[in-house]
Order: sequence, then structure tokens, then C-alpha cells
Amino acid sequence: METLVVSGTRIPNQRLFSGPSTVIDAAAILVRNDSNAFDLLSDVPGLHVNLPGSRGNIGELFIRGGEPNFTSVFIDGVRMNNPTNTRGGSFDFTTLNIDHIERIEIIRGPSSSVYGSDALSGVINIVMRGGTDTFSGNANAEVGSGNYQRGGLRLSGPIAESSQFSVGLSAIEDGDSRSQDKFDGNSIIAKLDLTQDSSTSVSIYARHSSTAAGGFPDSSGGPVLAVIRNKTQRESDDNSASIALTSQLSKNSKLHLSATHYDHHENIISPGVAPGLGSTVPANRSNNHFSRTALNMFVKSAFMVRLNLAAGLGFEQEIGESSGHIDFTPGITVPTGYQLSREVVSAYAELGYRAATGIGVLAAVRTDNTEMSSRVTTGKITFDYVFGGEHIRIRLENANAFKLPSLFSLADPLVGNPNLRPETAKSWELGLELQPPESSLQWQIAAFQQHFENLIDFDFMNFKTVNRNQVDINGIDISGGYDPTESVSLSAHLTYIDIENLNSNVVLNQRPNFRGGVGLSWRISEKLFSYLSWQYIDERIDTSIPTGQRLLPSYSKLDAAFTWSLKNSVQLNLAIDNLNDSSYEEAIGFPTTERRVRLSIQKSVGKNNQ
Repeated sequence: METLVVSGTRIPNQRLFSGPSTVIDAAAILVRNDSNAFDLLSDVPGLHVNLPGSRGNIGELFIRGGEPNFTSVFIDGVRMNNPTNTRGGSFDFTTLNIDHIERIEIIRGPSSSVYGSDALSGVINIVMRGGTDTFSGNANAEVGSGNYQRGGLRLSGPIAESSQFSVGLSAIEDGDSRSQDKFDGNSIIAKLDLTQDSSTSVSIYARHSSTAAGGFPDSSGGPVLAVIRNKTQRESDDNSASIALTSQLSKNSKLHLSATHYDHHENIISPGVAPGLGSTVPANRSNNHFSRTALNMFVKSAFMVRLNLAAGLGFEQEIGESSGHIDFTPGITVPTGYQLSREVVSAYAELGYRAATGIGVLAAVRTDNTEMSSRVTTGKITFDYVFGGEHIRIRLENANAFKLPSLFSLADPLVGNPNLRPETAKSWELGLELQPPESSLQWQIAAFQQHFENLIDFDFMNFKTVNRNQVDINGIDISGGYDPTESVSLSAHLTYIDIENLNSNVVLNQRPNFRGGVGLSWRISEKLFSYLSWQYIDERIDTSIPTGQRLLPSYSKLDAAFTWSLKNSVQLNLAIDNLNDSSYEEAIGFPTTERRVRLSIQKSVGKNNQ
């Protein structure tokens, strides 16, 4: 597989300016054979994933201790954050079917100077499977304990001489036999890559997914403690599309044009949460519709070998609508509908220079204008030094970022506040990367300091959202890999964070101080592969209405996967989730899914790009 490097920059020669990033490629996805995106992301340094109980509930992803809605999520260039939800715009990774994914690119650290709003803690870009040079097809079916089943079909191949297509269908049913949580999802993906000549190419992408899920409400105490036994019912439909054109303007310059559209519809019916140590959450219902259209144009150029430049303009329009009500007591119902739209115009530029001595500098600046708040300017500057034949790299980075208030927090008639200011972040980072020549050992370490201001919180006294919190997060990411033989590969990662809430005694939920893991990939024979993953999660604070704030104990988890390649392009996969049958709670009252065994079969025809 070609080595891919994510850098969080648009300039050419990205490898020389790569930042704190991780790529999960198709080979890793195949060998790991995870059942969902949360498990797939759980081995990434700096990330903590939390999926209470089963896939029927809403999961969360934290990059370096930041809030879940501080991560900007893209699928093939389409931003998927939904600012009409009550979670402030975080993306629900449970809706993804990993059968469609070619690779996942994760960038850690503030990245608004490139990606705009929402990228306070980092960026996750999900690239779906594309076309192949020759016609190929793939069908798979998987079953497992705990009411789990998954199936899919994918076709890809050439169109004319230099164009390719790919179409994928998938369906998944998941649940928890103890809590009776349920999740059903269906999706279809289509990609088309057109190349007219050597200087012009066009990529077209479309995705539709629909999900239906049922689980206990957040902070309810789950199947163990919830007094109200009815489930929250969620139904959603996602539609996204993009078209991108790349044209060679000259020998050293390229023009990039793109248009994207995202449309999300969600219907939620919640039974509420009975009072305990915390206040009651009344029964409520909401029907939300959100759309985002974005246009981007930029030019990137390479001047000589050492100087690179990218500059462009962007436009984004967001429209959110919501209708619903809250049932405070029998006979007292308060409507919660709103309609709000906003437009953002942006301009950005990046400059990268690499001296012959190995010293490099990357500078990025961006300004975003919206009618709802004043102009926001963000930037990033990175200094690094590459030596030892490019096998050792020291990097120092300073960046800032912002996040516009969600449409829900601005416009909800019950708790909204139209005077909210954008949340902001500032960050310093020092990194060291080492890959000795002719060595099978490689590792990287990064120490970081982040300061967040104007964080949006809920004021119970005034019963509305306000800007008030300031938080400092200091930490360190360590990751490495070792290949003692051609058939054995080891990987390890460790993250430590320390969080200080500067103007409040509140402890942030779901932020373990330590998190780490080890992975072992072993090619037992030419036809048999295995993967073993061990993870450790430190104790962390969580809050529920029945119990109030409580410390959840640490836990460790072991997963295993085996892949057999048989004749006639048939592949068998055996996966055992939670092999050690560890008993723990990812959230108060939400016990983990018991040991699960999954068995799948996959049939390929033609030259499959796996």
C-alpha cells in the first residue's frame, strides 16, 4: 500500500510539512475487521471514544480532551457536523458503515486556519472507496451474537479509458441483548472519477444513509438505573454530495474548484428522565432539518523546489429548522421550534518553505466573515528541522482556532441565546519523530498545551446557554511501531492529559488521564492473518441524573480478528470483541456489550482494490 501522510495543509510537497496525524488505511481496516467506526478509531493516539452500551445509543469522540463537537468531520470533502443537534454539532459516528471506507485521516490540534469553524481540537476526514482500473465486485455477509448482522455489495471498474466508478450498498443491524437497544442502518455510496486529459480531472461523490435507533436517554442511568424504561427513538436521513475539479494551470500551478452539499433530517422522541440526584428531564420531541452548501476555490503553486503557496476563497451557507415540544407536566406543553440560517465567506492562504539545511516553516492564515458575529481570523505557524537523511524531525507549532455557536444554542426558544460568541482555542505543540535508516522501529512523541475560551455552557439560574468557561489542557501523545520480522508487526500508543477548568469547579466528563494500547498483527501463513488489540482506559468522571457525578473505574479490553483467504477469491473472517469478557461501564448504568463473536464471508470477483 502507498504510504499516505495527512498534513492539514493544501500546499504541495505535503510530506515535508506533515503535522500530528494518523492514517488508518484499507489494509488496516481489513485486518482489524471492526464492527463500527468507534472501535476502528479506538487505537489512535490522542483519541478517546465512548459508546455507552451499544450502537443504539449516541457515542462521543474526544480529541486530546476537547469536546466531541470540537472535531470537524468530513466524508470525501463534505463537512458532516450538524449544528441543529443538542450536542453542539458533533457527528454521530454510529451511522457509518466501515465497509465503504477506504481510509480515515485524523489530524490532532487546532486546524481552523485550513478547515474553518469547528476544528478546535482536530479534523477527521473519511475517504470512501473509489473506482478500480479493471472491473471488480465484492459481496460480504456477517453475523454475530447480540442481534448483530451486516451485509454489503460493491461494484467498481473503468469507464472509457481513464475514468473509474464505484457503487456500494450496505445494511447493518446491531443491538444489545441485555438492554434491548437497537440500531438499523442502510447506506449507498457512489463515486465517479473522470479524467479528460493529463491536466484536468473531475471527481463526483454522493452518499445516502438512513438509520433507526432506540436506546436509553443520555444521563438516564441506562438499563441498570433508569426509572423510566421507555427508550429514546431516533430516525435520521443523511444525504451528501460533492463535485471537485482539478486543472493544471501551468507546470507548477493547479486550480482546485469544489462544491459540496449536506442535508440531514432527524426525528427524535424521548420519554425523558425521572428525577434523582439531578433534576428531571421532561419528555420531549423534535423534528430537525439541516442543510449546508459550500463552495471553495484555491490555487496551489510550487516555486522552484523549496517554496510552496496555496491561496483561495470559500463560501458556506447553513440553514436549520426545528419543530417540536417539551412536556413539562401533563397538560403543559412548550413548543421548541425555530428557523435560522447563516452565511460565511472566507479567504485563506498558506506558505511553506524548506531550506537546504533541513529547516522548514509553514505559515497559514484564514479569515471568516459571518453576519452573526464579527470577523474571525485564525492562523498556524510551524517550524521544523529535518536531519539524519530525513529520518529525524523536530517540530514546533503554534495555532489558534474557533467554533461558531451551534444553531440550536443560538435559536432554541427555550434555552437559546442569540448573543453567544464563538468558542476559541490556542495551542502550542512540540514534536519529535524518529525513523532510523534500515530500522524496523519508528516512533513519535508530541507534547501539547491547549487553552480554550468562551466555552458554551448551560446556565441553570437563567435557563439558557452562555459563554463562560475557560479550560487548559496539557498532555502528551506517544506512538510507535516495530516490525521484528516480515510477518509480525507491533504498534503501541499512550496518551496523557491533564485538564484544569479555570473558572469553575466542574470536572469534565469522560476525560481519562491515561489511555493506551498495543496492537499485534501476525501473518501466520500466506493465507491466514491475525490481529490482536489490547486497550487500557483510565478511571474517569461521568454524570447521571440518578447518581450525580461519579468516578468510573479503569478497565482493559482485548479484541481479536482472524482472516483466511481461500480459493476462488473467498475470504472468511472471525472476530471476537471483548475477548477477555471484561465487565465495565463506559457511562453510568450502561454496561458494555458482553463478549461477541462475529463470523463473515466475503466473495470477490475481478481485481479488487482491497
